[in-house]
Amino acid sequence: MYNLTEMTTKWSEIRKDFVSHLYEMKEHLAKIFYYRDFSQYLRGWKAACRKGFEEIPRQKEVDKYPSFEKIYECLWTEREDIFNKTHKSIIDDLNYDPQYDDLPTVESVSSNFKGFCEEYIRRLCLTVSHYGGIGSRENSELIDELLKKWKI
Repeated sequence: MYNLTEMTTKWSEIRKDFVSHLYEMKEHLAKIFYYRDFSQYLRGWKAACRKGFEEIPRQKEVDKYPSFEKIYECLWTEREDIFNKTHKSIIDDLNYDPQYDDLPTVESVSSNFKGFCEEYIRRLCLTVSHYGGIGSRENSELIDELLKKWKI
């Protein structure tokens, strides 16, 4: 039988892991948002967004999953500027990625992109804090729902 304390991790380590996946998540959220009509790529991009959030450990200090507030603060409140300052550079990266030569050029930055990202992260935090992770189907359905709500 497993000892529960062996399946727990310090918040500082969990936090570090979350942050390490944030930039990649942002890039894939941009691809999903701007290239929503290119279904041949969406599955892989959706999977990349949930990387690091499939299953998370419980916090060692309290033997519970991190709270919504802690995760949200870590991913959004402290790092919201990632979705502001570098948004233009994301567009530039999308337009010059040779892997996606068949995709059209994105001409302008949508004011809805940040709202799309914030809502995705908020709902991801809710799910992860409650269930200890997010499944592939749940993540895909969440993104599809948000794409219907947040237009380019």
